[in-house]
Amino acid sequence: MAQDADGRSQVSLAEIVRVAAGDDLPRGQSTYPDSLARSEPLSRRLAAASILLAKGNAEELGLTNAWLRFFIDLEQTLQGVLSPNRGLFDRLPLQVRSQAVRAHCKALLANASCLGSSCSIGVSGTMARRIPLDAALTKFNAVQKRLEGVADLVGFEQAFGQCPTGLQAMFTVSWYTKTQAGRRFKQPVEGRLPAEELKVLVQGRTDRLFLSREMVLSLLAHMFLCTLTVVDDNMPHVGFDCLLFPRRPARQEVAKLRMFVHYFERCRQEMPKGELRIYRQAREGRQNWKDSTRPLLAMDCAPPMTGFEDPSGNGCLHADFANKFLGGGVLVGGCVQEEIRFSICPELCAAMVVCPYMLDNEAITIIGGEQFCSYKGYGRSLEFDANYRDPSPKDADGTVLVAITAMDALDFRHQDSSVSRQLQEPLLLRELEKAAAAFAPVDEAALAQWPVIATGNWGCGAFEGCLQLKALLQWIAASEGRRKLLYFPFDENIGPDLSRLSQDLCAAGITAGQLFAALTTPPLPRSPGEIFEHVRDNLAVRSPPDPRE
Repeated sequence: MAQDADGRSQVSLAEIVRVAAGDDLPRGQSTYPDSLARSEPLSRRLAAASILLAKGNAEELGLTNAWLRFFIDLEQTLQGVLSPNRGLFDRLPLQVRSQAVRAHCKALLANASCLGSSCSIGVSGTMARRIPLDAALTKFNAVQKRLEGVADLVGFEQAFGQCPTGLQAMFTVSWYTKTQAGRRFKQPVEGRLPAEELKVLVQGRTDRLFLSREMVLSLLAHMFLCTLTVVDDNMPHVGFDCLLFPRRPARQEVAKLRMFVHYFERCRQEMPKGELRIYRQAREGRQNWKDSTRPLLAMDCAPPMTGFEDPSGNGCLHADFANKFLGGGVLVGGCVQEEIRFSICPELCAAMVVCPYMLDNEAITIIGGEQFCSYKGYGRSLEFDANYRDPSPKDADGTVLVAITAMDALDFRHQDSSVSRQLQEPLLLRELEKAAAAFAPVDEAALAQWPVIATGNWGCGAFEGCLQLKALLQWIAASEGRRKLLYFPFDENIGPDLSRLSQDLCAAGITAGQLFAALTTPPLPRSPGEIFEHVRDNLAVRSPPDPRE
């Protein structure tokens, strides 16, 4: 310890932070305990730090008081996060707190704004407003009682390890609940949405909701802090608790959490402009598909092993192979097509708060979900890759002109998934009506902006849907909606056959109604390989010789 001109001991800020954050106290000093076990409550550590604080110089006194104020403000945020929700901390884990303290003090020393609280202070010599230490201790004693039994912050630790910048990013999330949009949004009362601020797009009714992206940011911050706890069997799960507090941290879940925090960091640097436009589309009654006179529109096929993110998919309306609960398992353990899209484009998750699960005749279209990061891998091998600048064009107000349409397929797992069963009229019409709801343009401007739909093997993986049948149903639905298809077969060898079928039927002037009639004319095909030839036979459109033979 250094001494001033009066011979009084001077304590560095580093020592004060080290003591309060959980490191053992120096030994051999008579003015405070020789040591504190790492299991000691934070209140005792702060009490010990206060003794050191009295020995510090004026500059460090101001900085340390600003640090205490940071935690007091954070405690107010935690009040809405804790009971009945699980909160952001366990029983005050010292490793997490230590990194948070150091990150915050580092920001103060760099003359940065303290976004996690209401203070903004530098080191130019200006004294911070003094905060009574006993008041801080009282508040934290109350916090400790509420934190008993709360789960560890395992997900965040796994995502960032010892990285102070990452932990500081987490604390800045609370600031987004205090933005202008956040004040308009208000604080949820007992986890319920304020009806006057956000309307729910109810089932069975075509409706829309436009949210400013500032509002979306505030809403996602509430989701991240688990302050929205709407208990409704019709709604998706909208809290981040399963990502923040997993029982067994998984690589892909850590990757998703990293993507969301990257979104907050990007928004801290620059507030997004424009809107997130959410449309719920419900079809009334069932169409007599055999009567459709819409001409089949050309269908192109992308190269094998190519995803929607390929440049060939730019400017298309992207099909979201969705769960009936929008977002699927993006926040609760899922990690395939829909979940990855909602992670790299986090603003899409805001729609989960206002959209009950989709009925059989419904789909949800979302415009404006910007992509903020790239990724590597898929499923359990998913990884956060890098920052990403979305090249999509923007509307006059800044809305990113990128669109997805969410459509959930029938699940044939653990039941009869034969072609004969999937061709049964109720099941066939269900899938066709679902695709028609998804592919119908929300208005003429949307049709002009996105005349092509990027889609692929919808419901044909784990759900065991018939690949050839689903491709034809999507083609019929897209043509009915006056849109072309860009089909991504990925790892299925269906591209060449689909391309030839499209060329031949379009050249013959076949309509959507004629294709549906041909598909459902008995005797029905019994295997996937018979479907295309069955259609050709009934339409009397023969296939030219295969150049591969």
